[in-house]
Amino acid sequence: MPAIAKELQRETALAIQMFKWDEKTAKYQYKRSLKKQWNKLIVRDNCHPFKASILLWFQIPLWVSYSMSLRNLVYMLPKRDFDAHIIYTELSLGGFGWIPNLIEVDSSYIIPIALGLLNLTNIELQSLLKTKPPTKLQKYVTHFFRGISIVMVPLAASVPSCLALYWTISSAYGLVQTLILMSPKVKRFCKIPQTSSELENPYVHMLRTLQYIFFVLLFTVTRGDEHTHIYEDGEEVVLWMNTVGPYHNRQETYAYFSLPFCKGPKESINHYHETLSEALQGVELDISGLEIQFKTDVQKTKYCEVQLSEERYKALVYAVKNHYWYQMYLDDLPIWGIVGEVTESNCYIWTHKKFEIGRNGNQIVDVNITSEDKVPLSREGKLSFTYEVIWKASNVKFVDRFDKYLDPSFFQHRIHWFSIFNSFMMVIFLVGLVSMILMRTLRKDYARYSKDEELDDMERDLGDEYGWKQVHGDVFRPASHALLFSALVGSGYQLTTVALSVIVFAILGELYTERGSLLSTAIFVYAATSPVNGYFGGSLYARMGGKLWIRQMLASAFLLPALLCGTAFCINFIAIYYHASRAIPFGTMVAVTCICLFIILPLTLVGTVLGRNLAGQPDHPCRINAVPRPIPEKKWFMEPGVIILLGGVLPFASIFIEMYFIFTSFWAYKIYYVYGFMLLVLIILLIVVVCVTIVCSYFLLNAEDYRWQWTSFLAAGSTAAYVYAYSIYYFFFKTKMYGLFQTSFYFGYMAVFSLGLGIMCGTVGYVGTSMFVRKIYSTVKID
Repeated sequence: MPAIAKELQRETALAIQMFKWDEKTAKYQYKRSLKKQWNKLIVRDNCHPFKASILLWFQIPLWVSYSMSLRNLVYMLPKRDFDAHIIYTELSLGGFGWIPNLIEVDSSYIIPIALGLLNLTNIELQSLLKTKPPTKLQKYVTHFFRGISIVMVPLAASVPSCLALYWTISSAYGLVQTLILMSPKVKRFCKIPQTSSELENPYVHMLRTLQYIFFVLLFTVTRGDEHTHIYEDGEEVVLWMNTVGPYHNRQETYAYFSLPFCKGPKESINHYHETLSEALQGVELDISGLEIQFKTDVQKTKYCEVQLSEERYKALVYAVKNHYWYQMYLDDLPIWGIVGEVTESNCYIWTHKKFEIGRNGNQIVDVNITSEDKVPLSREGKLSFTYEVIWKASNVKFVDRFDKYLDPSFFQHRIHWFSIFNSFMMVIFLVGLVSMILMRTLRKDYARYSKDEELDDMERDLGDEYGWKQVHGDVFRPASHALLFSALVGSGYQLTTVALSVIVFAILGELYTERGSLLSTAIFVYAATSPVNGYFGGSLYARMGGKLWIRQMLASAFLLPALLCGTAFCINFIAIYYHASRAIPFGTMVAVTCICLFIILPLTLVGTVLGRNLAGQPDHPCRINAVPRPIPEKKWFMEPGVIILLGGVLPFASIFIEMYFIFTSFWAYKIYYVYGFMLLVLIILLIVVVCVTIVCSYFLLNAEDYRWQWTSFLAAGSTAAYVYAYSIYYFFFKTKMYGLFQTSFYFGYMAVFSLGLGIMCGTVGYVGTSMFVRKIYSTVKID
């Protein structure tokens, strides 16, 4: 159609000259001809725009008909006969979740708010998927439906709950349908033809768009337009200088120009934006000043000179002796180089940078740097820095340009595959062993308890009763320090959701290829999943009889952020003292604080309210005794402390090899990309944790000790202690890190990582054990 429109414009221009048309006539004739061509194309391709709305015109009458039918059932219309009264009674007594009477309105406003959020999510999702700018009509239609979504909230709050519930389920179904039909594979399966505006990876596009909106709203510093990675001949290509630092201390980095280097002649730049994740990771991009243009070779050219003083000389000598390296970015591709070289007699610095840039079409697919011209350092000397650019055609595809930075020989080594297989076999063996032992043991327990029930009261009193049945009146007693326990469990639910979501997003979207995208995704997902924390933590605290629910909500919301921010705050003092790029700016601290106060806290509050209303009622299979039962003495290896200490051995054994690969990628110079391995190992870890904690809790209950809640949580969470012990071994025997800053950074953030892993494992262990305990006590007959 664009080609036809251009041809009609040309013909109209000729007609204006030949027939002396005025502007009004020319516009009328052009629109008339364009409409004729449009109709011809519609007939030829059988694609009338009305067909796209056929489904809508069928759905609206159905939706109205169902709504009217539900209204008639509620008000017993059109006639109030016996059948109408029966249906009315069923609706008023059946209930749904927290709503006992579907005839009445939802006084909690949960359904109306959910309806509005679902409708708005569906509308915004449709707008996110559009690759072309919307027309005025499309904008008006979008705003109209947004208004309808808001109006539906008070409307749903004033109608019977069954009607509002139908509307909400219908909207949820529409949202799920939209998410599924986004997939190109589903479209091809349904015989939907591919269009030019169809996205190749819509889920990744949606996630990145949401990330961009999220961080723009939260003090993202914008300095121009986002780079498109597409260049015209002769267009400017920017070389960014990032950081410089000791090779053995990866996190101890400084601004590139903190050393006495100099910039090229170019002093301004148009397109760059710094994100929150880049600020947290210590990325300090600064323009190099080098003139680089697409497809334009540059011969060896001097771009600046540096006159060495005593201070500058000492700084460069220190950098060369400590093996300082620097990092640059060109079209988001990282480049690394070494500052200089040291010999027995002198220190040398490389003054010439030779760039070899590979291009495929109008995109950059490869960058290499060669350091040349070794110049000895001398006091009061002068250094002349030069550069050279060579463009080469390449067959590497743009989507594969990051493959050269990966290390398949390391991550896909036979040992890695063997460790996965070993962990998998451990899971099969452990699950089978646990199932066999528990099934046989529980069968004997059930048989013994059934036999005891046949005895009279005197024989039962004289008998030797023992085992987990004896603590049935105390096993569901609330855990000590219920507020802290529920906050930890809620945080564990959230961490598990975040870990699984981020790994899946990394598998689908290859987040390792974009600077800071993995951390941005983690922050976004953590903030978005705050209701998960509030829901499970708040419902558990309510079931335990807790009354201080606001304190519990605040503890759940700020437990992990406080630990992480507290650690970062302490390390930040050391980073500021060192003038390192890892020092977090004040603006970034304000942004993180705003995320906690204005996003995480409100969403946690919503989750807590939902949790207390939906799942806050205690439903224990056994009645809790008024007076706690004394805990008898037992052997030393049955004490909770010993069980907790030994509970983390097997979970750690299933992941310690994967820990080596993860540590190496973060603390050394490997890019972790095998997130499929990580997902498999995480699933294996969770299964092992559940099996181990169930066995530990069974032994504890069999010893008539009913303190299983904290024991199951800490037994699984003790995996973190072994991970942290392994990190100490890794620091001393697998790295060459040194200095106060790098050491504090390593052990500080490893403590946070281990603690987060422990909370996640503890929550999974507690949830699995809770299901097991409820099952065994609901099966046995209790007097």
